[in-house]
Amino acid sequence: MNHSLLIITHIVIALVELTTSFDKFIDGVYSQQSSSIYTGTKNLGIAYGTIIENLIGGSAADTVNDNKVDNDIKTGSGNDTIVLGAGGYDTIDGGAGTDIVSLALTKSQVTYEAGSNGLIRLVGTPFAADLYNIEKLTFTDQTVTLA
Repeated sequence: MNHSLLIITHIVIALVELTTSFDKFIDGVYSQQSSSIYTGTKNLGIAYGTIIENLIGGSAADTVNDNKVDNDIKTGSGNDTIVLGAGGYDTIDGGAGTDIVSLALTKSQVTYEAGSNGLIRLVGTPFAADLYNIEKLTFTDQTVTLA
């Protein structure tokens, strides 16, 4: 079935054919190359410039990179790594597993102290974080195992 669109402007007449030939071409290419064509299925797309403020991870070994806003990060039961230092005031719950907070700073550039209910309050420039269920802090010059 052919669909046509007739465009008339002043004295010029243009006929544009809207046929299914292009669809047939795409179907043919897809059937021959389907294993190497990205279709977007089973994927998550996030638009450029999007700011994500909160995250809930799963049971895998997640790696999470902090951003400049305040975040609530819950990584779940895997052995997770959370990279901090971009900014904001974050709350991080590592959940079960052996979880590491990694910082691109030396230990002397960061202060941390234990609070109640398993809280570790971490402060550096330009960020701060309340940590729960985190077993290790990794700095550029050493690793600290938390009790």
